[in-house]
Amino acid sequence: MVALQKLLDFGLQQLLPLAIAAGTFLFLTAYLEDQYLKSNLDLFWKKVLKIVLILGLTALIISVIIHSKPYAIARHYILTGVNWLQGTAIFGSAVTAIHRFFQWVHNLFTTWTPIYWRWFSLVYLFGLIIELFALKWRITFWRAFNVIWPAVVKFPRIFLYFFGYQTPIQDVILAGILKAKVRENLNDSYEDAVQGFDDRGQPFKDGAGGTAQTQTRKAVAQAMKRTKIKVRTTTAGQRVATILIRQSRETETDRAIENTLKGFGQRVSGNSIYFPSDPTYSTELKGYVFTSSVAYDAGDELGSYKAIFANPFSTDNAVTAQGGTGQDALATMWNDMTNTVDYLTHLTPYAVYSRLTKRTDRLYSRDTSADKAKYKVQQNLDLSVIPEPKDPETGNGIAEQRQLALDQAKGRVKSLTSALSGFGIYGQFKQVKVGGNTAIYEYVLPPDAKLPNDFDKIQNQIGNLLRINQKPIITLSAGVLTISMENGVPIPISFSDMIKTRKKGTSNIISGMVGVDALGNDIYFELGDKNPHAMFFGKTGTGKTVSIMTILYSVMSATDPKHLRIAYVDGKGNSFEFMKNDGEHPNPFTFAPPADASGDINYARAVIVALERETRRRIDLFKKASVSKLAVYNKMQEAAGKPILPEILAVIDEFSAITQQDKQLKVSEVNKYGTVDRFEYIAKMSRSI
Repeated sequence: MVALQKLLDFGLQQLLPLAIAAGTFLFLTAYLEDQYLKSNLDLFWKKVLKIVLILGLTALIISVIIHSKPYAIARHYILTGVNWLQGTAIFGSAVTAIHRFFQWVHNLFTTWTPIYWRWFSLVYLFGLIIELFALKWRITFWRAFNVIWPAVVKFPRIFLYFFGYQTPIQDVILAGILKAKVRENLNDSYEDAVQGFDDRGQPFKDGAGGTAQTQTRKAVAQAMKRTKIKVRTTTAGQRVATILIRQSRETETDRAIENTLKGFGQRVSGNSIYFPSDPTYSTELKGYVFTSSVAYDAGDELGSYKAIFANPFSTDNAVTAQGGTGQDALATMWNDMTNTVDYLTHLTPYAVYSRLTKRTDRLYSRDTSADKAKYKVQQNLDLSVIPEPKDPETGNGIAEQRQLALDQAKGRVKSLTSALSGFGIYGQFKQVKVGGNTAIYEYVLPPDAKLPNDFDKIQNQIGNLLRINQKPIITLSAGVLTISMENGVPIPISFSDMIKTRKKGTSNIISGMVGVDALGNDIYFELGDKNPHAMFFGKTGTGKTVSIMTILYSVMSATDPKHLRIAYVDGKGNSFEFMKNDGEHPNPFTFAPPADASGDINYARAVIVALERETRRRIDLFKKASVSKLAVYNKMQEAAGKPILPEILAVIDEFSAITQQDKQLKVSEVNKYGTVDRFEYIAKMSRSI
């Protein structure tokens, strides 16, 4: 009996409680898991809204009733009856209680009605703001709400500015938008399946879970719900985004997930996030992954404060399409407002910091090029006498013409983007820069293996589509597609600005400038031991002589005449005659009076002979001094207190016109007057001396 009692006690005190606890736990977890699978935050908020609406409408109806005239009349008669009843001993206490209750209800709604309307206004105000974001992001209202409220709750993330993040709050919002768009990528039948509805919209009955197709839809919807998304923008200058959709346990479901995600990356790229069209499968993460890593600088995205405003009544904003005239003031003012909002959304602490540091570097950074350079650049020209350049056709200065060029370039963005799409290149337009007669467009491309590797055909067809004379140049580097093309609006170049902004140190005496590139960066030109010769090619009238003059003036501006002499020979005229003097004062850099081979071929040949003889003379001097280079020889001369030898720059314009005249010489005269052999000798032997 004792043993039996112990067994009963063990069953009642141990086994039964354990079974009940385990059973209730399993039932609860099964219920919670089922509710989780069916859970939908969007539907939750809709249900909450229904409940709030029911309560609010009930309160509204009561409030309307108690403020209506029939209610006042009924209340009057009721109070009259109540007053009569109060006179009786039987009903006195009950009637007093009823009267107090009605008075309490009246006071309650009188007090809370203004508060109710205040809430009504707040809900509609913030609801409208959220709806505007929903329209902008192209997602539903509730999904936009589910993006915004977590960002508000996570507002303390602003302290991440101190830990190397550029846009911590915006990153949360971008991640939320991406997650919402993952859900939006599914059609309604997937959501219906999760909620327990079949293909015809009827609820499942008798515990049935739907067809195999419905079950697959449920599994895909759950995979999308469990998506992991991370967006980080660090001060290292990268915005990195990752979307991970976990692999399921079923082959059919995985196949459905892959089909669902095809082309998704292309549809959601933007905001400096650029995914490939299709995901890649990661064996390490056991899922389908979209990745993006794009250079990002909050200061560049912020832009200029002045650039967001435009005068709505300026003639530059006049409507002139199809011959019509008038002021498009409303459109300009709308653009001002949208630009202002865009500016404020990008106005972050890091953006301000980035702009300030870049401005400081640009205005106050010291030119260190002269610290270790062989030669320091001088400034020998009076730049005040040089007029500000103007465009010959419009008469505009640099700033006005640059704005026209930028407007022209921006007007082509839509057509260019469309043309690229026609070739299967779906890039996100980033920026356009203008300079000279060129516009350079940049598109950020996703890491897609389907990108073309030969752009020659694309270049020709884009040129035809946009009706430009010269073929565009397309290059692809580090995920950025660059398209350089003729813009049609030339921007004047200021020689004075080039000289003022040039680097202060150089490795060669002959150091000049050709001009500026399409982005406004100086193009330098140097001749020395490593690069002793340069040759210009181009059609007549394309600016070869002008480029030579730019180089020569910038070279003379940078050095001392004791270090450099320049010899000039022109094959078809005398373009260099004015290099001899400026009217009264001789040019100290000129080696000999400029030669005109078309008018005096003998003098031109004499200048070339003089260069040859100077080469031979210096070779002899260097042999006697046991040196091989001019720089070493001059160092010895300076140490001995003797004059140094200047470098000699020979400038030949229309080179072939000079050598062609050798054909007119007799065989006996070639050795004495010929130029081809002398040019060859000078090119070979004069490099070091």
